Amino acid sequence: MFLRAAALLSVTALAAGCAKPGAPPASAPNVPQRALIAQIGQPGAPALDAAQQAEVKKAVTGAPPDALKRIRYALAPDETGKVRLVVYDGQGLPADGKRPGKKFDYIVFHLLNVADGSTYDPQQNAIQAPVPPAKERGEAATDTAPVTTTTTEK
Repeated sequence: MFLRAAALLSVTALAAGCAKPGAPPASAPNVPQRALIAQIGQPGAPALDAAQQAEVKKAVTGAPPDALKRIRYALAPDETGKVRLVVYDGQGLPADGKRPGKKFDYIVFHLLNVADGSTYDPQQNAIQAPVPPAKERGEAATDTAPVTTTTTEK
């Protein structure tokens, strides 16, 4: 986990260094990183173009009204350094994803606008690739073993 985080920070720093001149990196302190979807287009929220706004709208179509109040969006780099739009259910937590009073919590959110299993880490403002199944990682699958039950009659 530590090596993955260090590699992600390196990629993010490299991507920020290769960004267009004059464009602040996505993780700069003065650049908004995430906001509620109700704040799209308002000052202090990450700016979205028309295609990104359409992607947000598509991602939240069919969401219950109470969930719409807590769905957030962000512009975050993926593992290759490309900045992408992420839409996620913030579950009513603060913008950084930490539960109040839970100093050591580390929460990542499933993305609503992609179906590959990627997650968003609000503390690092980064997209994390999905973890492949155990078979693809070359590990023995421990969670797919068949369960056998037996009953005895008396």
